[in-house]
Parts: sequence; structure tokens; C-alpha cells
Amino acid sequence: MTDNSTTPGTVNEFSYDSTGTPTLVNSYPVGVNPYGVAIDPTGQYLYVSNAGSGTVSGFTVNATTGALTSIGAAVTTGGGVSLARTGLAIDPSSQYLYVANGDNAITGSSISVFTITGVTGALTAVGIPVQATNLGGAGTTAIAIK
Repeated sequence: MTDNSTTPGTVNEFSYDSTGTPTLVNSYPVGVNPYGVAIDPTGQYLYVSNAGSGTVSGFTVNATTGALTSIGAAVTTGGGVSLARTGLAIDPSSQYLYVANGDNAITGSSISVFTITGVTGALTAVGIPVQATNLGGAGTTAIAIK
């Protein structure tokens, strides 16, 4: 991924050979300052958190080629634009996407929850972001789901 705080970034697709050497195949536009990436357990969907625009970009993954297709416009997390990085996690059932909204020391930290539509991968917000405790002052930046 490219990381620029003022312009949209990209997520890059690579192939690799038998020695593990990567070759760039394609680049796909995402929001401002992309950071976190999550692929659902079924391998059908890929999501990218965009800290600089407070959004999540979604893609379907072609099972044969690995090519990405945009699901549509990036979805607002509701946590606001993050001054810190934001992490993503998908539950084992591929039903929910969790976004650790880095937020900041002033506005606090939060976690946004989205349902993942099984047929399309589209995201729908579940309520408002949940307040998260942050002792470090930089905001919640990572999340793990079991």
C-alpha cells in the first residue's frame, strides 16, 4: 500500500514465483492514508482501512486470478479521521468487520462494527462506534477477534 496523508492511496496486487519473489500485477485506488488490510476467512473479500479519510474500501477477490474488484464507494467508519493508524479484523464466520478507529487523544478511541453482506461483501454499520479505553494517548490502533 502507498501511504500519503493528503492524497488517495493504493492497494497493490502481486504475484510471486517459486522462490517467493514478488512481481507487481496491478494497483487499485483506495482512500487517503491506507493502513490496515483484512481478508475474510472465505477469501472472497478484502478490506482496507483509510486512516486519512476515516473510511474502509472493500473489494471482491477473484478466486482464480486474485484480481480485485471494488465493491463500491468507501464506507465511513463513524470514528472520524484518524491521527493514528487503524486496524481491521474479521470474525471467523465472515459476518462482521471490526475497525479500530485510532481517533486521537482528544476525541478518544472507538471500534466500529459492520455486517458483511455474504453475496456482495458490502458493509453495513451496526449502530454507532463503541467507545474503547486507551491508556497510551494515541488511540486504539489494532484489534483481534477470536
